[in-house]
Amino acid sequence: MGEIDLIKRIQKLEHDVEQLRALDSRDLLLPTYNFATLGMVITTDATIAGIVLPRTPIYINRFQINCRVQTTNNGSNYWTFTLVRTSDNANVASVNTSALAASSTTYSRLNASVGSNIPAGQIGLYINANRTGSPGTLDVIGLSVNAA
Repeated sequence: MGEIDLIKRIQKLEHDVEQLRALDSRDLLLPTYNFATLGMVITTDATIAGIVLPRTPIYINRFQINCRVQTTNNGSNYWTFTLVRTSDNANVASVNTSALAASSTTYSRLNASVGSNIPAGQIGLYINANRTGSPGTLDVIGLSVNAA
């Protein structure tokens, strides 16, 4: 093998490494396993979904819920969604509906920037929906958890 061939192979390896780094830096959408059907109607506190982690450690970037609260929803009566580690029940992130207007027709997306590293040895996460006060019926049509 000549010097030019060796240089070309090194350049190809450097290119491949850069492509792997680019792939690794993209968001990874973690699959959620809903414990009810999509369009789930929730009237009481519940665990609504689970997430099996593909690897650990893993860095959770974002947590999103698409939902609507049909009647009462305000600063005193609202729903809170909490992303929780299965191993120790530690809260990873939460977001609530208190700032949303109650609506029987309009769905809203709630976003939580998480910025949390899930350490090695963890197997999954779950999402709880809990009431504060007496909020209206909750409809959830979509969940997503993004990681890197």
